[in-house]
Amino acid sequence: MVRTRARRRGQVEAEVRFDSVKALCEAPLLRRECGYRDTGDGGFDLAMTIAPRPAVTPQSGREIEVRVRTEGRIVEHNSDGPLQRGNVVAWGRPLDRFLEEGLEVRVRTDGTSVFAATTRIVLRSALIAAGIVGIGLTLLVLEGRRRLRRERAAAG
Repeated sequence: MVRTRARRRGQVEAEVRFDSVKALCEAPLLRRECGYRDTGDGGFDLAMTIAPRPAVTPQSGREIEVRVRTEGRIVEHNSDGPLQRGNVVAWGRPLDRFLEEGLEVRVRTDGTSVFAATTRIVLRSALIAAGIVGIGLTLLVLEGRRRLRRERAAAG
């Protein structure tokens, strides 16, 4: 466990980091099912079922949330929640339901880092904007020349 901290309304947040997906799959809390496959392009597919091990008495209103942050961009996941910053996704459910059913987590990433993907998007947007401005200026110059020719023909 890396750190724990108390949150508002009696919530506790625990952060756990693993050196590898293999270590994650071998963690006692996650022991039931865990599959990892390298996609070959620097990304991976991760599918695991988080099964509760501790003897916890369910309390209504309590929730458990699992948040996964990857190095690469997440391209597919089975979470109901939104993708955050391109590489963070969370699964949550009430504690009593988690204790009965567990939680299935599926994530697929590619080898592109979030920074590289964002840089690519910004550069494409800048290129498109420059192209639109260039086309607009070209049309403006052509229209100005056409009007000048028309005025010269009418004057002389």
